[in-house]
Amino acid sequence: MWTGKKPLKDWNGEPILYAAGENMSLYGGFFFAVWCLLCDLEHGYSCYDLPNPTSLACCPLCPVGLLPNLMWWDFRPAAAWIDHIYSVQSWLARGLNASYMGAYI
Repeated sequence: MWTGKKPLKDWNGEPILYAAGENMSLYGGFFFAVWCLLCDLEHGYSCYDLPNPTSLACCPLCPVGLLPNLMWWDFRPAAAWIDHIYSVQSWLARGLNASYMGAYI
């Protein structure tokens, strides 16, 4: 996922066969990276705007878990939180991370 392209080999090292001419891009050209932030929960809360360690909210940047009937653990297709997913435009309008997100519009 780091390269943003479909893998050429599976977890056993065997080649993965794709249809001829198939687009090898994942997620429309975006890529994915896993980062680990090693710190005390209280430090993360006070310095990095992470959720309060005693909070029911899973993310400090969205209303899920903070508003009534928006439970992040509700994975039904009609879950109320789905209507609150950020688009690039709504994320930028909120003023969060605008410095680097503007490159993706």
